[in-house]
Amino acid sequence: MTQGKTVLVTCAVLVAAILAAAPPALAADTMKLTNEVFQEIDAEGPRGEPIRKIVPATKVVPGSEVIYVITYRNAGTDPAESVVITNPLAAELSYRNESANGEGAVIDLSVDGGRTWGPLGSLTVKDTEGRTRPAQASDITNIRWTLEGAVPPGGEGQVSFRAVLR
Repeated sequence: MTQGKTVLVTCAVLVAAILAAAPPALAADTMKLTNEVFQEIDAEGPRGEPIRKIVPATKVVPGSEVIYVITYRNAGTDPAESVVITNPLAAELSYRNESANGEGAVIDLSVDGGRTWGPLGSLTVKDTEGRTRPAQASDITNIRWTLEGAVPPGGEGQVSFRAVLR
């Protein structure tokens, strides 16, 4: 990839991805993505104390919270500039408010399939009677991370979010 070229990467989160990592779409074959799905469980620590563990999601039922972790890596020989990772949410998932994160990334949300973007507090939706109301976390349809700075050759990082199975 040449310097200054914009990279747009979209990860499709499908219902099947709830139990298994979905293959990501790639841009220019230089940014490689892996999408993993985890759950937090209650477990017992080495001295019998209760602890929370993050484990791969194997059984997800309605009401379960899942953690999506998208790992990106620049497999090219040039820095990848203007990298944008966009992840649509499956209709069966409800975004957990303020859970999207990614070091060195600007995070934007969408409630209209990716036509408009911004922080949740700036978004609105129409209710069933056509009246406009402030958007809620459950209205989120897409999450977008715009990486600040170039990703050097071999550079990698992660972005993530949490959602609840409806």
